[in-house]
Amino acid sequence: MQQILDAIQSGASSDDIAALPIPESYRAVHVLAEEQEMWAGVPSKEKDPRKSLHVGDVPTPELAPDEVYLAVMASSINFNTVWTSIFEPISTFGALKRLGRESEWAKRHDLPYHVVGSDASGVVLKVGSAVRNWKPGDRVTVHCNHVDDQDPSAHDDSMMAANQRIWGYETNFGGLADLAVVKANSLMPKPAHLTWEEAAVNALCNSTSYRMLVGKHGARMKQGDVVLIWGATGGIGAYATQYVLNGGGIPVCVVSSSDKADILRKMGVEHIIDRSAAGYQFWKDEHTHDEGEWRRLGKDIRGLCGEDPDIVFEHPGRSTFGASMYVTKRGGTVVTCAATSGFMMEFDNRHFWMRLKRLVGSHFANYKEASEANRLIAKGMIHPVMSQVFTLEQSGEAAYQVHHNMHEGKIGVLCLAPEEGQGVTDQALCDRSGPSGGPPGSHARSGRRCDGGRGDDGGTGGGDGGDDAVGLTGELGADAEQAPPATTHVPHDLHVPVAVGALPALTAGDGDRLDGHRLGERGGRRGTVGDRQVDRADAGARVLLGDHDRRRDADREHGRVRRRQHDGHTRALDRAEHQVDPDVRRDGAVQTLLVEDPQTAIGPRPPQ
Repeated sequence: MQQILDAIQSGASSDDIAALPIPESYRAVHVLAEEQEMWAGVPSKEKDPRKSLHVGDVPTPELAPDEVYLAVMASSINFNTVWTSIFEPISTFGALKRLGRESEWAKRHDLPYHVVGSDASGVVLKVGSAVRNWKPGDRVTVHCNHVDDQDPSAHDDSMMAANQRIWGYETNFGGLADLAVVKANSLMPKPAHLTWEEAAVNALCNSTSYRMLVGKHGARMKQGDVVLIWGATGGIGAYATQYVLNGGGIPVCVVSSSDKADILRKMGVEHIIDRSAAGYQFWKDEHTHDEGEWRRLGKDIRGLCGEDPDIVFEHPGRSTFGASMYVTKRGGTVVTCAATSGFMMEFDNRHFWMRLKRLVGSHFANYKEASEANRLIAKGMIHPVMSQVFTLEQSGEAAYQVHHNMHEGKIGVLCLAPEEGQGVTDQALCDRSGPSGGPPGSHARSGRRCDGGRGDDGGTGGGDGGDDAVGLTGELGADAEQAPPATTHVPHDLHVPVAVGALPALTAGDGDRLDGHRLGERGGRRGTVGDRQVDRADAGARVLLGDHDRRRDADREHGRVRRRQHDGHTRALDRAEHQVDPDVRRDGAVQTLLVEDPQTAIGPRPPQ
């Protein structure tokens, strides 16, 4: 794989990449069929993905006519990787056996190991004989809808196809690897202004949120709709929040801490519920709902925005589903996917049928919807939401953190990419976008370099549920508090967008310092902004927004920040500080900044 990486890093031509030999084996994260019963009798929260996810070489499968070999530069962790690793609700090896019975090519998937991962960004290495629209050297992201286009059920909405599957979960040869086998109809152009890890975290969660809220198969949100969003700084929740803001809706966002509430305020969200402060107890015990708590939630929502939600964006599952069905307004819609707190839902049907509500089940997205969602990413209108980046060897730890709700947003995983900050091929678009849509030049990130080449000083860069793994008692974060401390994680600060047009104008005094969104070089959540220390508990004093840091050149001008101790580890912190330019304005874009002063308001600038 080193020869392949060298070719990609050097900008080799399509012909040169096509001539590269495909290795006979490759490094991949996988689970083993022989370990399917390893968690028998163990409670879910005690199952440890670090013990069941293995990193090692697996044989390279033969390429089918409609597939490509993909050099995977980066991937991400989703809840389906956690489910695979703990063999819940069922083992995925049953799905691989069923797939193996469909055709000669499908037999390749029925193996005693399962290579996991449902997100990827990378470079096409070789195409099958039937592939028309892609060639070696193309930089792509992967959406995870695996569908057979010969089945007539796939030709209205491919998510309704009789044999629709999720790549890397219900199929083999997924994205947490150095190499992947991908159907050509699962490829999308990589957004040129994003790094490999930024591009890798979007497809599954962003497309899911698009279908749930925007696409014709979901809730079909319109301007002015009040949308209740559970886990609004989590993976799909943070994308949902962006879609509601961008689409003229009124988000009512539920999160689990004041820090996350502060992040939402900087995004332009006015109506926020901190469940940890509210202390909702939707269940009296494991089997009994508390309708009084549903009513209290409804009253709180009306107290914020004056009306009940038109739409509830529901994905925690059992812990919140009854409340979601209750608080939705008469004739309103609950749109649901996933169930991170439990799959067996209960609700009072009287409040459903007598008030003429709708319940819409939603699962990922079809190719058209995924492509439209990716287009919005590529235009800088929707932004990556990523809090941490791990190496491939640390995938077990990353999955462990998702399992125990220890993360925010999405978690990225470097595969072939040797470091963060690589893969940008349109520096002009990156400059226009600024830091994930922020004003040009507001801050820069170490190691970022156009054309995907290696940076001068090395990069310093969530699972789809994020904030949503709540217990049946209604207490958020219980699993996170009980989980043992992570030993190999690489936490960084969550970067999320601020919607231009949704907020008052930016005011910045001489003391307001802007900086890159990440506070550590593969290190902890502690660093220096201006002359003061910040850590995760101090997130309210930071607007943790955005990406697209282009810090390398600024480092030379502004120098390095001292090394600091955190959790027993020495972290090297590269910092570059920049003043706000209040006159910078970008029309029609989403703006992101990192501001020291928690009182500083971020919004559209006046025209120059």
